[in-house]
Amino acid sequence: MPRERWGERPGRSDDGQVLVVVAIGLVVVLMFVALAVDVGHWYGQRRHMQNAADAGALSGAYQFCYEAAKTEAAVTGAALDYAEMNGADRALSKMRLVEEDGMVVRTATVRADFFFAR
Repeated sequence: MPRERWGERPGRSDDGQVLVVVAIGLVVVLMFVALAVDVGHWYGQRRHMQNAADAGALSGAYQFCYEAAKTEAAVTGAALDYAEMNGADRALSKMRLVEEDGMVVRTATVRADFFFAR
């Protein structure tokens, strides 16, 4: 048993404070790691959906410019088919054809589940 210093009250030792500081620091570090994993996963999902939306828009534009059937249904169907082949969910996808500018605008939405954040 360590000797108590002169003038120090019994039972008021600083022993064990490092354990508390390290435990709190470890929790903070683990929270930042969890945040980094979740944000990285979110950016990956976002990039994947951007690729699917781009594929759908390019397919719709190709259908509109080069195919004989230039109806809105044909353009929309081609865009949704190619977006779905690239991982977009047809139920969450939106596509509109802007006739006057000859543009095909395609948006895709996905629910990204996180690993740690709830």
